[in-house]
Amino acid sequence: MSAATPMLALDAISKAYPGVRALDGVSFELMAGRIHGLVGENGAGKSTLVNVVAGAVAPDSGELRLEGAPVAFSGPWDARASGIAVVHQEFQSLLALSVAENVLLGSPVLQRGVLRWRSARRQAEEALDSIGAAIDVRARMEQLGPAQRKLVEIARAVHGAARVLVLDEPTAALEADDSERLYAAMARLRDRGVALAFVSHRLDEVLAQCDDVTVLRDGQVVGTWATGAITVPQLIEQMVGRQVESFFASHPQPKGEPLLAVRGYTVGRAVQDVSLEVGRGEILGLGGLLGSGRTELAQAIFGAIPRDVGTLELDGRSLSVGSPADAVAAGICYVPANRQQDGLVFTLDVGANLSLGVLPRLRRRGLLARDAEAVLGNRMIARIRIVTRGLRDEIDTLSGGNQQKILLARWLAAEPTVLLLDEPTQGIDVGAKAEIHRLIADLAATGIGIVLITSDLQELTALSDRIVVMRRGRVVGELTRGEATEEHVVALAAGVEIAGAVA
Repeated sequence: MSAATPMLALDAISKAYPGVRALDGVSFELMAGRIHGLVGENGAGKSTLVNVVAGAVAPDSGELRLEGAPVAFSGPWDARASGIAVVHQEFQSLLALSVAENVLLGSPVLQRGVLRWRSARRQAEEALDSIGAAIDVRARMEQLGPAQRKLVEIARAVHGAARVLVLDEPTAALEADDSERLYAAMARLRDRGVALAFVSHRLDEVLAQCDDVTVLRDGQVVGTWATGAITVPQLIEQMVGRQVESFFASHPQPKGEPLLAVRGYTVGRAVQDVSLEVGRGEILGLGGLLGSGRTELAQAIFGAIPRDVGTLELDGRSLSVGSPADAVAAGICYVPANRQQDGLVFTLDVGANLSLGVLPRLRRRGLLARDAEAVLGNRMIARIRIVTRGLRDEIDTLSGGNQQKILLARWLAAEPTVLLLDEPTQGIDVGAKAEIHRLIADLAATGIGIVLITSDLQELTALSDRIVVMRRGRVVGELTRGEATEEHVVALAAGVEIAGAVA
């Protein structure tokens, strides 16, 4: 293969589904020893393109060439055998198995038909070491946090002799330190001559980590640039076809009378004696690293996990929440971070998922009124701008961002008094993210109290009226809008002091 020959080339690839042209004559190249960014709004065609490369989707027309030779994959295993590895956006791990078994899925170490555990663990350790992940290979996957699970999946992808590695939103669930280790692993793979495709909604990291970037819009390639020749605002304009004037909605709201008051909440070892208040119409940000207890606190308020001690007040009245049903009945709704595991029901269609939070309102004589469900569903699709062919669409045919919008719309339909948002824009493109930010501000302006949990520091500091920072299950500081900088939040979350930071 000459230096000018792409490691992988897609030539005029098209793919259509009923009512949707996902890819329309897309040409895309990955060169050996380069990291190529792929960006675009949800529904632009990125997921379909990744699935074509992975062998999971056969194109309707066009050609794939690997090192100059035409190839056609009969399935993902065929693509993997050809040296193409893909790390998908959603977690794909077997939680009941060990780290070593997950790293070596599909490539067991056999000797005379017997799995040799010592050799398997050694190979798993080598794969993890290659990406800088210090994880016990004997641990069960269910014992790991989201960041460690993602690193195990990346180690699985690079195990063996991959010539092409596609990373689909690999840092979405990672904190900064874990992301830096991933970036270093990417650089090492690039130096070894691997061709990498890096799909991300975080445009700053795309420009910082990639050599080139391609923009998709409406199933077509808008253009390809060297990352040094384009800026984030220019990328956004190319992605959405217009200027996004205000990415973060402004919502300055001083703290008033408490709408929600949490007193002395303790949840096992995850949350220790936490108290906080949320004012009417206030956006209260919860900052902290993964594992700081933010999610467990929100789940306990919602009744999804039991608290050991603590009391809850809503609008000045004591409230007993023993289950999510109790919380929803009281007007407290929770949008979880993991939409696949905790939020959406993939055996139900779009309409059913949208109506799950308000089923009692849609019953007539004990039966679900389909016409009322349709009216509700179509109203929420229009309100949140969900891209779908209709209410009967299967959930897994939608992009990750539109799945997240459905989860948010479900609870907006319940007309909450307090809305707990856990990573509400994770995996959502820049245009949709701006819409969600404005929606959050609009909801707060109507008097809804909002608790915002996000690992996006820019999002946290820009949207929050106050920020409460947690570390190791405890509240370690509170920042007003004027005090809240990204550096201050990091200092509190990590337990370090920086010049000018609030200690």
